[in-house]
Parts: sequence; structure tokens; C-alpha cells
Amino acid sequence: MPSPLVTQIPAFVANLLTTYSQATPENLIAGRAWYPRSYAGVQAWAAHYGRTDANVAAIIAAVSPQCSWEDNLLIANDILQSSGQPRGGALLGNVVKAERIRDEGIEDTRLVFPVGPKVWNFSRNLAGEWQRAVTVDTHMVQVTFGSPTANRTLKWAAYDAVACAIKRAAAEADEIPAHFQAITWLTWKQMYPRIVKRELRRTY
Repeated sequence: MPSPLVTQIPAFVANLLTTYSQATPENLIAGRAWYPRSYAGVQAWAAHYGRTDANVAAIIAAVSPQCSWEDNLLIANDILQSSGQPRGGALLGNVVKAERIRDEGIEDTRLVFPVGPKVWNFSRNLAGEWQRAVTVDTHMVQVTFGSPTANRTLKWAAYDAVACAIKRAAAEADEIPAHFQAITWLTWKQMYPRIVKRELRRTY
């Protein structure tokens, strides 16, 4: 059943394009390079550890919720090395799921994250799928809703509505959807660093 958010897709597209219009030349370059660079890393690890791109991407994506990108990569590498207890920085439950993905050679994160649309789409983006999959984390929810204080957990139908808005905005901007997401994500984080968001939450 479609989410009620589908009625807000035009407004979401406008919000997304507003943020995109504020991207610096550096944001544009970095955003367009983010997933290709990450995919190259996935391919290198896959070759090194004798795994598929999709399996490595799924391990990385499984660790990602509430984890910085730098820690994400370090922990995922620990898991791939199977060298004992991975270092801290990620949710323990997600580390356990990532280890299951490793041990069972899982390529589809929905098998271990049945209510995790962000993890599934992020794994697809990391594995080189940049047209049909879009990663929507907390920052992208804020970009889409046009508010640095927006805080929503999206289930599948709502996630699909937001992803549809991102794809439409990307088409209007003549960008690949995953690249558009990365550009607006970087731009938003530059516009609203953590300390600014903290102050805004106190105010509102």
C-alpha cells in the first residue's frame, strides 16, 4: 500500500532541488565521485577476500547505521578478515548481522534486515547500482523534508516515496540518482553541521 507521503513528492522534489542549487563546485565533484570511489573499494576487497561485490557491499552496509563512515570501513574490514572481535563504533546487533552476511555469503541484506530499506539500498549503491537504488539516511530525510530538525524512521512504503522524490529531482538536475543523493547529502551537512542542528533542536 502506498505511503501518504506520495502526496508530498512535488514538495519534496522542490526541497531537494533547493539544496542541490546550493552545492558548491567542490560538492558537485565530491558527490559525483563518492559512490564510484566506494565501489572501487568494494571491488578491491571482493578480489582480495575472494567474495562477490554484492556480499562485501552488504557487509559494509550492515555496519553503517549510526556509524561514521571511517569506523564503518574499519569495522567491515575487521569482519572480512575474521580476525576476532571487530573494533567498536557500530551497533553490536548490526555487527552480528554483518558477520552472518559474511559467513553465509549473503548478498541481499533484506534477509537479515527485513525492515531495513536504507541498509538494502546502501548496499546496492556500494555495489555499483546508482540508477534504481537511493540511500536515504537521517540527513537525506532532512533534505527531503527541508528541515534540519526532521527526524523520521522510514519504513518501506514511506522510504519508496522519498526515494521517488530523489529520483525525480535527480532527473530534473540531469544527475544520476545516487550521485544527486551524495551531492545533496554533502551540501546539507555543510549547511547544517552537527553543532548547528543541536542548537536548532534546543530552540524548537
